[in-house]
Amino acid sequence: DGKLSKEEHTAASSIWQMILSNTAPQFQEQRKASAEFRQKFNTSIMYFSHCFYARLFNIHPMAKDLFQNMKSQGKFLVKMISLSLSEMADQDKFNKTLIKLAEIHNERGVKAVEYGVVGEVLIHAIRATVGADTFNSTVHLAWVKIYSRMLKIMVPVAVAHELKDGSAQTKRFLTNSLGMSVGDSLLDDMQAQSVSQST
Repeated sequence: DGKLSKEEHTAASSIWQMILSNTAPQFQEQRKASAEFRQKFNTSIMYFSHCFYARLFNIHPMAKDLFQNMKSQGKFLVKMISLSLSEMADQDKFNKTLIKLAEIHNERGVKAVEYGVVGEVLIHAIRATVGADTFNSTVHLAWVKIYSRMLKIMVPVAVAHELKDGSAQTKRFLTNSLGMSVGDSLLDDMQAQSVSQST
């Protein structure tokens, strides 16, 4: 039925704890095998963040404009994943956290469709950090259910915002597609035209 069982939540939390505590198997194996890797990645969180953003920017280059301070963004990413996992048992807290997160992303011009990309990226980064053997089919399904539950809350908030006032999204996507900043006057003209066509 798609519901997350206690066992699945425990399995997903255990995997995340490996990353937080520097005990992720794949990360540890690579540290043992490569001095260059050890110099580049002191912690498994650093490696997880590297895998996450490298994958995100590879499959969705337009997302780069959202990340001006990678260190700060990386910490925020880890904090939100940890918070979401810890609050899943409390539906009210979980909902409020995810709604607030969606509102923050709305203000930055993130579109609802982009959340699906992030889900693939998240699972890729976790698997890359702990290793395919540890990230087995049971763990994979648990994380899919967790992220699906997050989407169930965040996507409607994002869609409602785009329908009501998607100016930040419009400006961001036009800026990227045209390769230059789009002035407010152009956005005003587009919105005015849209209103006139609908009346």
